[in-house]
Amino acid sequence: MLKYFLILLILGGLEKVYSHPHAWIDMDTSIQFDGEGLVTGLRVGWLFDDFYSIYTLDGQKPTFEVLQALGIETLRNIRGYSYYTHIYVNNSPAEITEVSDYTSTFIDGRWRLEFLVSLHEKVDLAENEVYYQVYDPTYYVEILHKEGRKSISLEKQADISFNITSPKPPKNMILLAAALDFGQKTDEVLGKYFAETVTLSCP
Repeated sequence: MLKYFLILLILGGLEKVYSHPHAWIDMDTSIQFDGEGLVTGLRVGWLFDDFYSIYTLDGQKPTFEVLQALGIETLRNIRGYSYYTHIYVNNSPAEITEVSDYTSTFIDGRWRLEFLVSLHEKVDLAENEVYYQVYDPTYYVEILHKEGRKSISLEKQADISFNITSPKPPKNMILLAAALDFGQKTDEVLGKYFAETVTLSCP
């Protein structure tokens, strides 16, 4: 986000900036396969930044019960947004099932939420093009793979490869994100412009 903020200063030098995002997630993803090598879904891990982690606890201690409730509430809130996880098959959104497999933990002062997004129908990469993006549509939270390619797992599928493409938002979206006040929303699906794209391929 820093480079986008610097672009904003170069473009205009606004006197007062209320920049989105307001929270950050270090993400890791693991593509799931069945015994025949068909794609069944995506396991997503989110490690929230320190300040947001403290904010979500709202003064409570990170006990097992508190973290479980926090996980359930968060997944319920983002269910209508495909759990912020968008899987495309041949450029069309793939249907997913309701998330029931998740863990909610607290690691070194940061909240980690991990959950499994399962496809309604398995996908053969030999016959279909598949890619995915994970983003908050409002861009209140920025979600990026923490260590690029190292944050993506293929479950030892040696014949499968992937490519990760960094976001390249247009200047008008950068300006829009920088101009939004805390809690302000837009009709644009803003987060999509700042999302990474992971494309799977089978030789």
